[in-house]
Amino acid sequence: MELNVTGDFFVEEGGHYTVVLNRDGAAIIHVVFKSEGGKNLGGGDYFVDEDGDGIFNYSELTLPEGYELIVTGDEFVDTEKTYEIVLNKEIEGTIINVVYVDQEGNNLGGGDFFVDPDDDGIANYSELDLPEGYELSVTGDFFVTPGKSYTITLHKITEEETAAATLVVRYVDQENGNEVVLEKTYNDQVGPVGETATYIEDVVVPEGYELVQDIEGIAADVEYGQTKVMYVFVTKTAQEPTQPGDEEEPNTPAEGTEESEQTDGTNTGVAMSLAGVFGTMSAALAGMVALLRRKQK
Repeated sequence: MELNVTGDFFVEEGGHYTVVLNRDGAAIIHVVFKSEGGKNLGGGDYFVDEDGDGIFNYSELTLPEGYELIVTGDEFVDTEKTYEIVLNKEIEGTIINVVYVDQEGNNLGGGDFFVDPDDDGIANYSELDLPEGYELSVTGDFFVTPGKSYTITLHKITEEETAAATLVVRYVDQENGNEVVLEKTYNDQVGPVGETATYIEDVVVPEGYELVQDIEGIAADVEYGQTKVMYVFVTKTAQEPTQPGDEEEPNTPAEGTEESEQTDGTNTGVAMSLAGVFGTMSAALAGMVALLRRKQK
């Protein structure tokens, strides 16, 4: 400290005198330190500008431990101003201790972790490295205090069972005892068991058949791991009626050929000869009967 005014002055017994002194630092400024994330790191009043030229340097300030200046150099002194100075953390992140436990309270390990890289005093659970086979029971952000120990509950990851959803479409002949004439299987959708897949498929009409009822397509919800059967009724395509004159003419053998003389395996030439013989015999018998009748008279 040093006197602002030197020399002699008159004194009066019992009088009260104000003496202005100069400190070694010629100016007092008020400073607030903040992190890049906006976290308040403290501050206070600092003596600066020892040479009294109205300019001070950031290096004259005492910084919070573990932090360093982002901006360096000189600044004009304004004792009425509050200087907000942003600092960078020398070691990125806040070190916290973590203990992992399962839902029954069993210890799963842990350790020290760097979190909160922007130094805003808030960390996210996703910044932690978890034990293999486990996942967080709670997610999101949490406030952090350097050096503090945090107990975090995890639960075991269960493998999700997946399976195909199968749709079977059977085309059946309604007029023939519901005979299956075509079957199509769709099983290209695979997903978590218990959830549902939706199939939308085109109608495939079997050759020679037509639909009993017109449908635009096949739509069905099928659970993964399950098989669903659907039926589509069809009927045979109607045959066009035969037009008169379309019948084929029978093959009539020409007269006089050998073929013309065969009818059901009988030789017609022989049959005609025998008929002639039997006819002659009948005539002779008739004559004899007539003669006997005359003699009786």
